[in-house]
Amino acid sequence: MTTQATPEQAAIAKYIAEHGAGATHITDSMYMLKNTAGTGKAVANGDNVEVRYKGMFLDGSVFDQSANHGGKGTFSFEYSPDVALIQGWVKVIGNMCEGEKLTVLIPSWLAYGKRGAGGLIGPDTPLIFDIEVVKVS
Repeated sequence: MTTQATPEQAAIAKYIAEHGAGATHITDSMYMLKNTAGTGKAVANGDNVEVRYKGMFLDGSVFDQSANHGGKGTFSFEYSPDVALIQGWVKVIGNMCEGEKLTVLIPSWLAYGKRGAGGLIGPDTPLIFDIEVVKVS
């Protein structure tokens, strides 16, 4: 008996086939699309982390970015495995270091799931994020 892919899994597979040359499967249908290594301090539990980000749908349209929130164009938080971020972010940021930039495809079950977010992100929507760890302290 074969298992049929969900529409979301099919959309992820199609995106990777068309745009994911060199993509690395991380875990749970999460893919690292590109990575620029950093040279600074690695993110650890309890660190204050400042990131620059851009969130996009698979069609490339932007739904949010840190530059839209004033200030320095960054988003700051205290990292922990239990931080109130989508689980895809928790998984990747916990393995990044200062200066590192990556583009990651995150399936909905590690993002906003069946509930979506704020009327902007629909249920079962995979997302792409450009994330740069600007400072770790």
